[in-house]
Amino acid sequence: MSNTTKFDKVSFPGGYIFDDITLGVALAATAHLRTPDLSDIEQILVRRCFDELRVRHPERFPFQNLDDLYQLRAEELFEERLSLLNSHFRASWFCLSYWSYGLFAVRSGISKAEFDDPDMFVTAVQRTLGELGIRVSEEECLAEIDRFIPAEITERNVLAGAYLFLSFVRFLHNGALRRREVVTPRLILVSAYLGFVESDAHEANNISSFLATHGVSIGRQPAELTPASRLVVLCSREAMASDIFWRGLGEWKARQVVPMVVCLMPKAEFYREPPADWRREIWTWLSENVAVQLGSKNDRYVMLLRALDPTDEKKWWWNEADAVELGLSVDLLGLGLPRPATFSGESNSTPHIQQDFPRGRGQAIPKTCRARPM
Repeated sequence: MSNTTKFDKVSFPGGYIFDDITLGVALAATAHLRTPDLSDIEQILVRRCFDELRVRHPERFPFQNLDDLYQLRAEELFEERLSLLNSHFRASWFCLSYWSYGLFAVRSGISKAEFDDPDMFVTAVQRTLGELGIRVSEEECLAEIDRFIPAEITERNVLAGAYLFLSFVRFLHNGALRRREVVTPRLILVSAYLGFVESDAHEANNISSFLATHGVSIGRQPAELTPASRLVVLCSREAMASDIFWRGLGEWKARQVVPMVVCLMPKAEFYREPPADWRREIWTWLSENVAVQLGSKNDRYVMLLRALDPTDEKKWWWNEADAVELGLSVDLLGLGLPRPATFSGESNSTPHIQQDFPRGRGQAIPKTCRARPM
């Protein structure tokens, strides 16, 4: 193999570049589907990888099938682990993308691969998750995959579910890196309630979709309140003028829920002198907590994730780069993704603490399922 080493400026500290993830998914889709509906970007990445490997390893060509393409690229990434100038996680992300999509294809029933025993995929997914600092049992691994499988099974929907699962893994991996701990998928996540007037219902629906897609539990009943619950208050000019709106907030204040104000108007209007009537106490209560102003960009809800970040040391939240943009969030929620996790095993949701997590050096590259000849 090539001895040329270049400093890896892209994939630290999370260890991934999206080309590796997209390529792994695309190769797995080609292995499992008779006529995979790959996007233009996915097709370009597969062709580019093929051409580059042929130049670097002419002795390995011609390939018998696409398994060899995956195998050779995985070997290159595993070899990079020997150099401290390169991220050893790139191999883990590439292999995880390949094997997790395979498990999605098998569990959803769309796989046409000759060898598609689920046990083979679960073992590989568990191993690569472990290398990324995420500890799961076999039961938990299948439960996580299943909750990202869409209600309507189509090849494109399953592909979307696989990418969303990998996005969730990136979130968990970043949490493991920041805390230098092994984590599990059962993090303690924040729950939120929405307060709004009818004229702001469309915005409230979009916010609910965005937060639910990112794992925030949207509360419906006051009995579901927890000490960490947030009340997301949509403040518009119409809301500020509504007596019903303010009286409803008074009831929430009595329940001691933590409020967060989302201004659908210039933020300065919210921070003006509070009214001198019965609303003053509620207004002061709101203004003493977090307030954000929504813009018009499609990623405007990302700030909500950061503002909802709980202070409990057992909890993490998304970095800006981890958030799925609004349009995709709404689409995914329409597919029923992700469903709430259900585990029949141990219920302890706190992370298992370990000084460091497995690096995966020197582990053998798993053989792939048999793909269609090129």
